[in-house]
Amino acid sequence: MVGNLFWLTAALMAVVDVMKTLPATRIMPPLNVDALVVQSFHLASDERLP
Repeated sequence: MVGNLFWLTAALMAVVDVMKTLPATRIMPPLNVDALVVQSFHLASDERLP
């Protein structure tokens, strides 16, 4: 039970961290490269993210 709670907490922290970095990545993108968070945002907005 504790192991499952650990993984759930880790996944939730990763999602929160990605959502915090999304605005900065969208404003200041690297040249000719889509960051992972931008690709995830596009897939989620198209409802293609599993």
